[in-house]
Amino acid sequence: MYITIKYGDNIQKVVNPNCGAKSLLEFIRKQCSCNETDILDLVDETGVLKKLNEQPDTDNVKTILQSKAIYIPVLVLKGESEENKEFVPLLKEIEELYPGLLEKLQSFKKKSGGRKSRLEPSHTPHKKSNVNVNTAGKGTKGGRKK
Repeated sequence: MYITIKYGDNIQKVVNPNCGAKSLLEFIRKQCSCNETDILDLVDETGVLKKLNEQPDTDNVKTILQSKAIYIPVLVLKGESEENKEFVPLLKEIEELYPGLLEKLQSFKKKSGGRKSRLEPSHTPHKKSNVNVNTAGKGTKGGRKK
């Protein structure tokens, strides 16, 4: 079993998901040069948030992720409440590669319940993120490297 992680300037990494959620997210954090304090998660090509950051590390992610699927890492920015989380994809030119997915991520909120959740429209406006992704897939905040 393997999955593909797409990030940065359409960099693709084939990954073995036979591990705990924390281990996989730590690997992705290093690949994307994110801070240890950044909250990461994965979204599939259809907009299903995998909520790996909420899974215990004892749970093997191969039971959550689909074999041979493509996943995009997202930075989770906490809002004023649980429903106001903002998701920033760590893949450049995401709109060209996956039309409509960025719009879902920016104007949708997390649906409660279940391990998998499709994003649903939010009734509260989100502030614009100041996190950018450079060509190496490295997140920057406010124009500075993290």
